[in-house]
Amino acid sequence: MPADGWTRLSAGDGGTGPRWYDWRWLPLTPALESDWCRWLRVRRSLSDPTDLTAYVVFAPQVTTLPEVVGVAGSRWTIESGFEEAKGAVGLDHDEVRSWTGWYRHITLSLWALALLPSMRAGTITGEALKKVCSPHRRRVRWRRSRPGAASPPAARPRMAALALAVSLGRAADRPS
Repeated sequence: MPADGWTRLSAGDGGTGPRWYDWRWLPLTPALESDWCRWLRVRRSLSDPTDLTAYVVFAPQVTTLPEVVGVAGSRWTIESGFEEAKGAVGLDHDEVRSWTGWYRHITLSLWALALLPSMRAGTITGEALKKVCSPHRRRVRWRRSRPGAASPPAARPRMAALALAVSLGRAADRPS
C-alpha cells in the first residue's frame, strides 16, 4: 500500500474515547449492477502502521468513506451488546439441541436485555410484568401436521405494547 492516500477517521467512540484509524478506499472491480460498486476498504492502526485489516464492501456508488467507516465501527457496539447479554441475561447458557429451543432462548434473552434498563430505572415494575405475562394462562400445544388443525393464536398485543414501551423508554405507555 502506498504511504499517501490515507484518510484519518474515527470509527466511533470506544471505552476510552474515539477509535481513530487511517483508512484507504480502493475500487476492486467494475460495477456488477448499475448503481453499485465493490471496494476494498483497508484500516491501518495509528500505533503500528504495519497492522492492516482489509474488508470487501459492496455498496451504492454514492456511498462515502465516512459512511462505511461508521458502519464498520458499529461492529464494536454490537459485540459489546452481545458481551453484556452473555453476562446479564445468560445468552450463552444454552446447549443447542434444536432450532426451536435455540430461537426461544435467544429471543427471551434479548427481550430480557431490552427490559433490564427500564426495570433498573424503576419505570417498569414486577406488577406491570405480571399483568402482561400472566402465568395462569392455560398452555396449549398446536400441531401443524394434522390436516384441518387450528392455527396457533395470534401474538398477544399487550406483550407487543410492553416491548414497544420499553424500547421507547416510556413508562406511561405501560399496558393496563
